[in-house]
Amino acid sequence: MTRKSKRELERMLEQLSTSTEDVEDLSTDELTMLLLRDAHGHADLTDDQRESAEEEWSNRVQAASDSPGPRP
Repeated sequence: MTRKSKRELERMLEQLSTSTEDVEDLSTDELTMLLLRDAHGHADLTDDQRESAEEEWSNRVQAASDSPGPRP
């Protein structure tokens, strides 16, 4: 994972559209930040957007845990 400043991440998130259709297009880092911002009241996701983002994040975590290879 590349380290990015808080300002860079916020700028990236401001540029993102958070419709349920494009949640799958977000990188894992962007998706994680979006969910964290929403949890702290800064992303203002609708229930559908939040559900879609959480489901996508969960799928990625499961896929990563199912894949063989070294663990970080």
